[in-house]
Amino acid sequence: MKNRYFLALALIAITIGNATAQRNKGFRQSNCPVNAPNQYCIIDDLTDEQQDKMNAERVKFQKDVQADRNRLGELQAKRRTIETTEPIDQQALDNIMAEMNKVKTSIQKQRIRHQQTVKSFLTDDQIVTFDSFNGKRGPKNGMGPNQGRNFNKGQCDNQALRGGRGQGKNNQPGYGRGNGQGKGNGNGYGRGYGSANSPAMLSDEMQQTIKQAHIDLLKQQQPLTNQLNELDAQLKTMTSGKSVDLKKVDQLIDKQAALRLDIAKLRSSKMQAIRSQMSDEERIWFDRHHMNRGRHLNFN
Repeated sequence: MKNRYFLALALIAITIGNATAQRNKGFRQSNCPVNAPNQYCIIDDLTDEQQDKMNAERVKFQKDVQADRNRLGELQAKRRTIETTEPIDQQALDNIMAEMNKVKTSIQKQRIRHQQTVKSFLTDDQIVTFDSFNGKRGPKNGMGPNQGRNFNKGQCDNQALRGGRGQGKNNQPGYGRGNGQGKGNGNGYGRGYGSANSPAMLSDEMQQTIKQAHIDLLKQQQPLTNQLNELDAQLKTMTSGKSVDLKKVDQLIDKQAALRLDIAKLRSSKMQAIRSQMSDEERIWFDRHHMNRGRHLNFN
């Protein structure tokens, strides 16, 4: 009789445990993009209360930064217009890049505060897991191991396809717009069928010019990139745990922003120098593929 009683209690405990695990699993799966885990889905022992608070905070953060994201899209469109209109208004272009950098910095600062709010809902052990995920992410504008498109963290699946490999002119391999069906390899590269345009649209001399310009750009950019990576490592240390000095964090983010703006201006200057050497036909092709972030150029 006692054995049956204890067996029943054991079964009840197992059932409750499985139900809790399923709820947490469901929460993690619903918040985990395919092949792109985030801080919310790697913590597997969240209570219902924690889940509710984290969901509410995440929604609030998305609403708070939506205006900045919209503004960033508008500025990007204006920048493309300036960069492809002759003659290029350098002062207007510099102002646009500075404003874009300012908006990105604002979003980064808001994200740090959002993450600290989320960590206030977690236990010490959960915070360690949360911070360890952030520590594995490569610098967003650096040359880290997770380098992908635009020197950002590598993207998979549909994000990678935007610069997928395409079939070029006269069946020559080229890089064009993917058809949305390929798969990324974790480094931001996709497989797909792109447009009929390829580097073959450029003369051999121009292709060599672009190649050399890219090498020169990397050399000139490397010192700035190294500084940016060092600041990124400092930022990860400063934002670990619950107790964070936001004033110092903001100062460090401002230093990063200044470096990112220098890098953006350097890339823009190099792109304009190349564009000025092109024929009208090459310039039209270059502008279209530059706006679509053609991979063979590696400037954006």
